[in-house]
Amino acid sequence: MTAEVFAAALAASDRFEPGRGAAGNWLFGIALNKLADAQRRGHAERRARERLGIATIALSDDDVQRIDELGSLPVAELARLLDALPFQQREAILARIVHERDYEQIAGELDLSEAAVRQRVSRGLATLRARLRARERTQP
Repeated sequence: MTAEVFAAALAASDRFEPGRGAAGNWLFGIALNKLADAQRRGHAERRARERLGIATIALSDDDVQRIDELGSLPVAELARLLDALPFQQREAILARIVHERDYEQIAGELDLSEAAVRQRVSRGLATLRARLRARERTQP
């Protein structure tokens, strides 16, 4: 959130008018707008999940550990796991996770519904989890 606020401030710095108030107040206003945007997105995503019957994913300590382990995987190994996914799932995961685009944007780019994009991401991640578990069982 902090990074988004400062990025927005930098992008809008030419619109800052010192005569209208202190820079801190201007920055605080940007922060409030960013927070409101985040809450709106969260509310819309929550409604969509409820409508589609998709449960909210809560990360456990094991999940966090698994994410850390994924971060320590050699890039070639991670690329191999991603390449083994069906093309549509791989592209959806890359767009959502790596490129951090929202579901609405991805759906527009692929001419799909948001539900279809969510399903591709969800199925792809489930496949990755299953393959990582299988990989862990086979390693000493």
